[in-house]
Amino acid sequence: MKKIDNASMVLDSLKSITEKYITYHFSNYLFDEGFLNFDWAVNIDPDAIPENKLPAAKIAMDKLQEVLDNYWMHYARYYLFYLYQCLDDNSKENSAIINYVCKQSKQDIVNSVTCLCATGKIYQTQYIQPEEVSIFTGSVNKILVEHYADLDLIAIQKLDKKLFFEFIQKMTLI
Repeated sequence: MKKIDNASMVLDSLKSITEKYITYHFSNYLFDEGFLNFDWAVNIDPDAIPENKLPAAKIAMDKLQEVLDNYWMHYARYYLFYLYQCLDDNSKENSAIINYVCKQSKQDIVNSVTCLCATGKIYQTQYIQPEEVSIFTGSVNKILVEHYADLDLIAIQKLDKKLFFEFIQKMTLI
């Protein structure tokens, strides 16, 4: 009988949430903060343009990284810690999971957005499926929100701030 690697399943779940939902939120942040815009489209609906005809988004990699650093400090790290907070205790102790929450997830966000910018797909409406956000905790699949647009609100509301700051302090010592 094949043993199931729960840590791997938790990491896959975290990665999926990061690449779908947090990347989506960061993409919107780029537009909301004026780093990307639709000025090039004039009277053209980007959704009506074939994917292979979309212009690449013009944002320098160093600027994208700078904006991500700001987004990370104000939003993403809280979302990731909320996800971490929802995990089973044994999953929370896994070094690969801790590394993903603290560091690797940030790289996944920038990689996903870089791809969207390079292909121009960042300009098109992103239909995120499924709308419901769930995470594999290590033992069960737990629904976090019914609609991904609520993830940012729920994450901040349900975040245990004391545990978050203890976690951040612990991670800076490692």
